[in-house]
Amino acid sequence: MNKKILVHGSFAIDYIMDFNGNLYDNVHIDHESRSFEMAVMPSTKRMQFGGTAGNIAYNLGLLEAPAVILGSVGVDFKTLKYEQHLKTFKSLILNLERHSNDFCANCYIVNDKKSHQLIIYHGGVTNIVPSKSLKERIKNIDEISIAINSPENPQLMFKLSNELKQSKIKNILDTGQVTPYFSREQFEIMIKNSDILICNENEYNIICQKVDLTDEEVFEYLKAIVRTEGARGSTLFFKDKKIKIPSVQPKKVLDPTGAGDAFRAGFLYALYLEKTLEDACKLGATVSSFVVETIGAQTHKFSKEELIERYEKNFGKFIFN
Repeated sequence: MNKKILVHGSFAIDYIMDFNGNLYDNVHIDHESRSFEMAVMPSTKRMQFGGTAGNIAYNLGLLEAPAVILGSVGVDFKTLKYEQHLKTFKSLILNLERHSNDFCANCYIVNDKKSHQLIIYHGGVTNIVPSKSLKERIKNIDEISIAINSPENPQLMFKLSNELKQSKIKNILDTGQVTPYFSREQFEIMIKNSDILICNENEYNIICQKVDLTDEEVFEYLKAIVRTEGARGSTLFFKDKKIKIPSVQPKKVLDPTGAGDAFRAGFLYALYLEKTLEDACKLGATVSSFVVETIGAQTHKFSKEELIERYEKNFGKFIFN
């Protein structure tokens, strides 16, 4: 099979720090100047690779799935060895817009002992919309069998949605954390351009409020909606029915970061192999169960034997060879 999966999304570098005190105790407000300052001294700091495209790509690499990864990266993608990290997977083709005078998206997260978080996010190169069309960015576009349009710059996602439709590529819409930033008109157009919508429960509620289409109208365009529900599994919605898919129990739970993107990787790979949507959700659930067992979205590993064993323990015979 010469066909490939196309993954579009963001690349991010996260800096996660732990603070032994209470963040609220370190907020100083000057009411006269209407300003505030916060001074904290974290006790630990660790760097993690992330971003939607990066996380999905990493899991596709573990699955040895042939995929073209589309996105924009800054100078730190190479200097911090993110590129080297992904290039260990021979099945991945990194088709990236490179910017030598800017950075990947960066997220600075401080966690305190009360589980409060201080988050500072910088979009970096995700604020730049490439001027080239999809066909200019991917020479052998006829080799793409399925694509996922995952969270990045909303303007670029909308542009890509139209280009995927024009290129007649079966595609999955995954607006994720940028869901609130699309207008009703944009969302309705993207739904009409897509084959499948995937979202979590919060995003699902936002979309239902935003889109002025009846269920019947939605399913004139979409084959299905996949709603992920964390530890409770996922629900697959069709025009006339819904199917509940249970989650897969991990050996331990250390960090849920990136589990949704791992689900998407398994889901994509199953569809690439022309399996049913229900089977795709089951493989997605199995892949995502490995992520929560380590800290970070791209620190887990699994062998094919481990994947088969866990899948068959939960869903029966493994059918993704």
